[in-house]
Amino acid sequence: MTQNKSTNIRERFIAAAKSNGDRYKKYSVHGYEIFLNISESIMMYARAIERFEPAKFAFLKRYLKPGMVFVDVGANKGDFSLLAAKHVGPTGRVIAFEPEPENCAWMRRSIGANGFTNIVLVQKALSNRTGTANLYLGKKSGWHTLKPDQENRNEGAIAVSTCTLDNALEGRCDVLKIDVEGAENEVIDGAAETIGTHRPVILVDLHPQLGAEVADIQRKLIDQSYLAFDMMDLGAPLQRLPNAPIDVLFLPAERRPR
Repeated sequence: MTQNKSTNIRERFIAAAKSNGDRYKKYSVHGYEIFLNISESIMMYARAIERFEPAKFAFLKRYLKPGMVFVDVGANKGDFSLLAAKHVGPTGRVIAFEPEPENCAWMRRSIGANGFTNIVLVQKALSNRTGTANLYLGKKSGWHTLKPDQENRNEGAIAVSTCTLDNALEGRCDVLKIDVEGAENEVIDGAAETIGTHRPVILVDLHPQLGAEVADIQRKLIDQSYLAFDMMDLGAPLQRLPNAPIDVLFLPAERRPR
């Protein structure tokens, strides 16, 4: 996004947030309905105007087909789950994991508003073990994390249930999206059998600044014959992941981005 575009969207966000007040409304985006409080952040406003993570949305719109199974780890308000439900259709499935109760409540309202019956919402955090953990609450609803002592994530903590994808998933997985604010290693460790057996396409937001060990993630997936691509530029595999937050697409070696 250019500086002029960034400035323009920020100005529009400030005006829209002032008009909206601190409340949720229903928005029509990408062919589905979703409840959002756009006053929360510029990223929530970007969702409402279809400017949020455009490369990821574009890829999923091209890739997802009827009958596929999409697993959404860290679903937040459900943007990608709702998109996937529309594209995989009634013969497909969406399994969404989100531990924070308010996020789940609004996501359930969005699911109901669309009449989707192919989404299963699991109010748990995925990890490398089954049990309970503290979820440290962030200033924004997408900032909650299992990692303690992180900046802007000190608004209290709640106990949440945890499980592994290997234990929770029944059947196959075609596309796996992970956005868990620093707990990426634990999620991938708990999904090793699923990844090895079903060979899903994996979209992961990497957060090294929150404790994710990027080199370890890359090594484990390379060992499973995956290639890494920058979601912003799918032209060539990444030989080494940069030590910065980045959206990465991991593809089994026999697949290539379209």
